[in-house]
Amino acid sequence: MWYRPPPSMRNSLKTREFLADYDELVKELSASSSKVLLLGDFNIHVDIPSKPEAMEFLSSLDEAGLCQHIQGPTHRCGHTLDLIISKDNDDSFVNSCWIREKLYSDHHFLGCVLDVARPKLQNVTSVSRNFRSLNKDSLCSKIAEAFVDFPFQGTADEHVTFYNNAIFTVLDTMCPATKRTHKFRSHPPWYSDEIYEARRTRRRLEKVWSKNRTTDNRHKYLNQIHMIDKLVKQAKSSFYNDQLSDADAKKIYGALNVLLDRSPKILPVHASDQDLSNRFATYFSSKVSLIREALLSVSPSTDPTPPVSEDLHPGHVGENPAASGGELSAFVSASADTVRKIIMSSPSKSCSLDPFPVWLVKENIDTFLPYIVSIVETSLNSGQFPSPLKDAVVTPLTKKPTLDRDDLKNYRPVSNLPLFLSKVIEKTALSQLSEHL
Repeated sequence: MWYRPPPSMRNSLKTREFLADYDELVKELSASSSKVLLLGDFNIHVDIPSKPEAMEFLSSLDEAGLCQHIQGPTHRCGHTLDLIISKDNDDSFVNSCWIREKLYSDHHFLGCVLDVARPKLQNVTSVSRNFRSLNKDSLCSKIAEAFVDFPFQGTADEHVTFYNNAIFTVLDTMCPATKRTHKFRSHPPWYSDEIYEARRTRRRLEKVWSKNRTTDNRHKYLNQIHMIDKLVKQAKSSFYNDQLSDADAKKIYGALNVLLDRSPKILPVHASDQDLSNRFATYFSSKVSLIREALLSVSPSTDPTPPVSEDLHPGHVGENPAASGGELSAFVSASADTVRKIIMSSPSKSCSLDPFPVWLVKENIDTFLPYIVSIVETSLNSGQFPSPLKDAVVTPLTKKPTLDRDDLKNYRPVSNLPLFLSKVIEKTALSQLSEHL
């Protein structure tokens, strides 16, 4: 943990009011179990401890168990204004502090060596399927064999359960899931192969220079560093220009949130992932139950149904026969062409709960269409949404980063549903509702 006072705070640092606030901040940082590093221009003459503001500032550091490491003038007027501070009981953290005077600024350059171990990369186990290796003709024949006993006369739940199980059976035969353990390395979306190769070259030149410290080797190494900086800037600029050039308002705000790090994934303090998941599940479930109880407790409206204009007639609301009486009492059967159009116009994004990626379903639409149409028709005719499609991958996000992280009411659940089948059913119902309205 490190902290640098912003200019507005440093300019008012000599006031007693700010010193009181800063004292609280110092105590909070010192109470942290992690390493603490405070640095920057504090604008206090600590080289004159008899001054009231310096006396109070140094006293607050002593009380908080913090140590100031800079000894000597850091300003051209001979005062010590720039400081490096760490915990007093962590002597090995800050080592070898120095001051460089020959700079263009009126403040000198401060340097130190920090004893910070490089974090070890964690092993991550991932499960994946190589969908690109599937043969289209073999896949279609295997799907046809697996769906021979499809329960066309069953319920929507039976349809979806059979659909998922049959697809997983085919995939386990033709494209089995493989586990792979690797070191977790997170690369940004703009990271390219060119940058990767340039970094490899930089590491090679660094090794050459470390073994043979000639001027030519050092010059090559520094040139490679500057080239990588240019590549990274160009890659970032090109990536975000493409993201923002033809984006709508939602995508623009999403890109800005990533750039400004507005949506950090903050979670409460927990002993295990399973315990935290159960806490969130219990809290969100009880919250939904309270909302349902509140809705049921509201008395029904006594207002009559608004009259329908005489200018409207049954043919005015489209071909939906249920709309002839002025109300939509039942959904009509969805045609295969309608379902096909909805599938092909859907975005090719999937949830981890989807058995098949959407792009693969689109490529084999003729094979899957009869079964998907049956699932949609059964759901609409029965008025029941399939229960297997109600499972979701829930991600809790804080409503505001400044709220208490340990209070579950400060989180909102973002649910990622099985996107494909659920969206097809929703869009089919939506088209009929929109036509009726």
